[in-house]
Amino acid sequence: MAPLLSVGIPVYNGEKYLAEALDSIRAQTLTDIEILIADNGSTDGTEQICRAAAAADPRVRYLRSETNLGGPRNLNRLVEESTAPLFKWAFYDDRCAPTFLEACVRTLEAHPDAVLAHPRVLTIDEASQLTGGRDDADLQLDLEPAHRRLAQLYVRIAEQALFGVIRTDSLRRTRGIQPLLSDGFILLTELCLQGPFVGVPEQLLYLRDHGEQHGGSRASEMRWLGSRRRARVFGYTQVTGHLLAAVRRSDLDAAEKARCAATVGRHWTLRTWRSSASDVKHLYADVTGRY
Repeated sequence: MAPLLSVGIPVYNGEKYLAEALDSIRAQTLTDIEILIADNGSTDGTEQICRAAAAADPRVRYLRSETNLGGPRNLNRLVEESTAPLFKWAFYDDRCAPTFLEACVRTLEAHPDAVLAHPRVLTIDEASQLTGGRDDADLQLDLEPAHRRLAQLYVRIAEQALFGVIRTDSLRRTRGIQPLLSDGFILLTELCLQGPFVGVPEQLLYLRDHGEQHGGSRASEMRWLGSRRRARVFGYTQVTGHLLAAVRRSDLDAAEKARCAATVGRHWTLRTWRSSASDVKHLYADVTGRY
């Protein structure tokens, strides 16, 4: 029988934190899960850690690429390989409290209209020491109609919702993680247009801040995207167009699509103008690859 939930762990050269992340998933109180690890051509000790986990736990399935496919393709591969009706991405450098999955599944069962359930977040440092929490007691991502929760997604910069438990069929109705800057917000927009995100009141996710994580610089973002140069040139400026395209593709009626499009302009485009302005500064680097 298929498991209830698939946990997908994308990793590239993650030997420093991977074992801790894996242990936190294997120790979940919800045991009816499969654990998929997509190794994106790691050259450090990641493979050994993954194979040891697979040998010790029959729920672990190790998927290795001999070459680096780029971050987006590696994340999407996990969704493609999933066999469960619920899905969660768990990143190699983060940690989940033991009741994370159980709490999210219980919340989704209580809210059949919800697309995903997400807990509150704490942050840890390189030594796994607690450094604080986020202002996420009530993100209000469950508001109706769609344009109201979309506004909250952008105003609260609620990308952490992507780390929750998602209904797999909803996720597969999106275009997945695309090789674009702000890829997480583009995907969250597609999901948000399908239905509400429900919050779990407990702080059950530990996001790690460290110097090696992607997104700390423009160069690291470019490495994450892979080799698709078209996505690099005026990368942030393109995001508004992709968000509006997601609105057009949605199943909402014409009036609500218009309200969602206005929300994109008011709460995304205007708020992120500095990122779009930086595209001019980085144009030369984006074209030449010299950062």
